[in-house]
Amino acid sequence: MKELVLHSNSVDGSGLIALLRAEGFEALHRLDLHENAFVEVPSEGEGAAPAPLVFDEDFRGPREPFALDLVSCGLHRDTVIALAQTYCLEEVTSLWLGGNAICVEGAAALGSTVRVAQLTALDVEDCGLGDEGLAALFVPGSPGVLSGLESLFLQGNGLTDASARVLPGVGFMRLRELSLLGNLFGVGWVEAIASCAGFASLDALWLSGNPLGDAGLELLAGATHLRLKTLGLEEVGASARGLIALVTGCVMEGLETLHVDCEAWTDEVTHALASSRSSQHLESLDVGEWSWGEEALTALATSTNLRALGWVDVDRDDELTELLGALHEAGATLNPWTDAALSARDLELSNG
Repeated sequence: MKELVLHSNSVDGSGLIALLRAEGFEALHRLDLHENAFVEVPSEGEGAAPAPLVFDEDFRGPREPFALDLVSCGLHRDTVIALAQTYCLEEVTSLWLGGNAICVEGAAALGSTVRVAQLTALDVEDCGLGDEGLAALFVPGSPGVLSGLESLFLQGNGLTDASARVLPGVGFMRLRELSLLGNLFGVGWVEAIASCAGFASLDALWLSGNPLGDAGLELLAGATHLRLKTLGLEEVGASARGLIALVTGCVMEGLETLHVDCEAWTDEVTHALASSRSSQHLESLDVGEWSWGEEALTALATSTNLRALGWVDVDRDDELTELLGALHEAGATLNPWTDAALSARDLELSNG
């Protein structure tokens, strides 16, 4: 067996340990235990409480590298501390702990063991880390330093600018994806990311839900070492000024997917994007429920800088179809995102 998925209270702690000790599970590549109750909880009605998940140091589990998903399983710091001490962890390459209250002590246990050195993906979303927990998880020079991570998910941990210099000190070698959604930091984190060469390998950066403001976007726009393909900047408290700086900045060079605030987007931003040579690789643009003006749509549809743009979050209504149809009939070269609307128009015409 290569993959085992047991969601939503399919198994309790004792059942899991017995299962993983059984013959036939040594070659497991992925174990997904999302939303199982692996803690002592009061029983409701006549049923008994689920058995807790208890690791002992000799527990090994699968003998080959595997992904372990324990998201929202009710784990607490003591369970995570025990997990960090098991031989089992030495074979885990992707560890998903989001939604568990591992807190500072659990983070410290994970960050100080050599058994996590082989991890390439770590999810500690909504784990109550705070600035102190992040510093405990990424201690420079500790035996389990997580410099080999390729994906790191830190959203919803109450991080502030006080911890902005923690990740730059890790020395990431090949970090590809970093999610910092829904924290509490501002310009400090952006400045740290924009100035640290250790983030040069990033393909995807998610900063939505943090109060970055125009200053944060302006810093990000000038980050010459970043070569992002995906950037998330929704609900960051920026105005059109910050967005214009962003879409005309060097951070756009190579960017393929952009998610931004519809509240701050304006026709002026649209024209800046369409005029920016830095936007030539953009394939997908999501600005939410923005009401596009005719001139803005024309710029998006015809700009020679947006020839790669294959998808725009825009309602395909009659007005859009009519506008694109008129541009097409006038001989304009239209960008790929218009194909769906024009195809629908052609179908309607053929059906008479």
